[in-house]
This record gives sequence, C-alpha cells and structure tokens, in this order.
Amino acid sequence: MTSTASGEADAVAYYDATGRELRLLTSDAFNRKIYSDTKYNAKGQVASTSLPYFSTDAAQWTTCDYLDDGGNALATEQQCGHEEK
Repeated sequence: MTSTASGEADAVAYYDATGRELRLLTSDAFNRKIYSDTKYNAKGQVASTSLPYFSTDAAQWTTCDYLDDGGNALATEQQCGHEEK
C-alpha cells in the first residue's frame, strides 16, 4: 500500500496474510530508504518494533512484554507499536 500526505514522502507498508503490518518503508530528504519493522508473537500480539533505520544500519528493537493471557502490555501502547488513542 502506498500513501502520500501533503508535503511528505511516499510511504509503502508491507502486510502479512492476516493484514498485520510487517514493515513501513519511507525515505528521507536525500531519498535514502528508511525502514520500520514489526514482529508478532504466536498470539498475534506485537512482540517487538524497530526504531526507524537505514538499510545500512542494524535495527534497534523495542520488545513488548505482556502481563497475562488477557494481553495487558507492560510497555506503553506506543512502545509496542500501537497508536495512542
């Protein structure tokens, strides 16, 4: 999926078969590709998210831990890859 907001670079999102976003690809002012990745656990919850990174850099990850089977996250929703509401 590709989307463009006014004055912003194109963004391409990659999804798995269940519709979960796996990667967001954008570019900076110098047209360098910037990646942001998301990994999921066996329950389909966000397990970790990467900070934005260039293809030449190693990804740095934020890991999401869950308290119980109810899916209560120990980290904040924003850290676990969810938008704050």
